[in-house]
Amino acid sequence: MKSRTPSSWGTDFKDWVSRAGFQAGTLHSLRREALIKADNQYSLSQVMKFASHKSSNTLGRHYLDSMSNVDGAATYLDLQARHDVTKDFRSATMQRKYRLPLSLPKSKQNDLESRSDYQALTEKSQALVVEIEKAENDDKRREIINQTTRKRDQELKDYQSNYKESSQGQQNLADQRRDYFQHVVRHMVPVPARLSENLLKCEKLRSEVRRSVIEDLLYLLTNDSPVAYQESLRPINGRCRVESCRAEIDSIPISGRWRHAYDCCKADHERLSGCMIRYCFICNSWEQGESEWEDHCVVHIKNGDIPVRCDPITYRHGLARAGHCQVCLHDERLPASDRLHPYMHLSDWK
Repeated sequence: MKSRTPSSWGTDFKDWVSRAGFQAGTLHSLRREALIKADNQYSLSQVMKFASHKSSNTLGRHYLDSMSNVDGAATYLDLQARHDVTKDFRSATMQRKYRLPLSLPKSKQNDLESRSDYQALTEKSQALVVEIEKAENDDKRREIINQTTRKRDQELKDYQSNYKESSQGQQNLADQRRDYFQHVVRHMVPVPARLSENLLKCEKLRSEVRRSVIEDLLYLLTNDSPVAYQESLRPINGRCRVESCRAEIDSIPISGRWRHAYDCCKADHERLSGCMIRYCFICNSWEQGESEWEDHCVVHIKNGDIPVRCDPITYRHGLARAGHCQVCLHDERLPASDRLHPYMHLSDWK
């Protein structure tokens, strides 16, 4: 495993902050908050020793809050003073934007690449490729590449600063890294999906919601399954859910467990119904017959349930989303069943 350096931890921390929806935040922010809290509980000399500061000016000018933390009202009324009067104000400065974009949209990226200053840097970088073979200009080219990267980063920061949450109908066009949980993990593993909703609810500790949270946390702690299944395919007590099979799932290679569950359940449904069975990866349901499947696809298209990502998506060795032909998907002349025809293998989809 590659060793971690202080700079690499700082880079990772910035990425975590962005993924959480905050525009600014570094490891230094944690240090500053720790010193602000320590200043309320310890003497100045102890705080300076804790921070490894030689001058008290460093602590006062660069770390301590610009607002006074003295509870003036409590002091005047001889009440017990609070030491966190500025805490809420500091929290308010950390503006959080839900679904903050992590990369520039294609339109913004094209605008950036068409700007004269950006094109000039790109041309200089490409021109130096030839010169590197003749002379040692690698450092100069690296400097130009860094300038190009800084321009991209600044453009992204400006875009994030002016970003406003899109409407519900446009959320599918957001950054796919944010939509991965919504469209893949939630689709396959219901426990994290339920936790993501219940953890934010303000309920009493003995309420059904809080009990559900504790049970789900215990489930995640004790059931780390290497394979993810849809609800209608999930094995029961470690065995295939089909009564005529009941094979032990652990006896099947990990890469073939989901496929076994799918094939077994499909064959069982076809045996019981006596007709063709199709599985809908959009709503995780089995549909019987050609006409029922066509009607089912029509409903999804009318409701706008057309996936943005068309390639097959695998999660924990299980097929979370089937692939679709991007051309057929938007061809209104085709029947709905052809537009939503599922491709379960990447080779077939290609």
